[in-house]
Amino acid sequence: MPNSNLTIKNINNLKINISESKKTLLSHIHTAQTDWMHACGGKGRCVTCRVRILEGAQLLSEPSEFEAMCHHKGLLKPDERLACQCSPVEAGEIYGEVPDKCKLKHIEYSY
Repeated sequence: MPNSNLTIKNINNLKINISESKKTLLSHIHTAQTDWMHACGGKGRCVTCRVRILEGAQLLSEPSEFEAMCHHKGLLKPDERLACQCSPVEAGEIYGEVPDKCKLKHIEYSY
């Protein structure tokens, strides 16, 4: 896949290359040596790794069954995805942010 990036707006516009489509956003984030909450170890059993997608949602894989159930039950907002469940399927720029409930205490967020 041509060059694609995920920019995390509230971590000082951190730009992460996500050109490898077989990896989840969480894997890309960890490859970039960025800490990201994931209580279940990235196995799709919780909702702590969620990311709010501000732009570029159409460039990501379709929601998994677990994500769809979480959306249906109100555990995820309409603009949120689980970083362990979604991966890039098209090249382009994706912009997201860490929701307040998922912020880690040792990371300095820009807002």
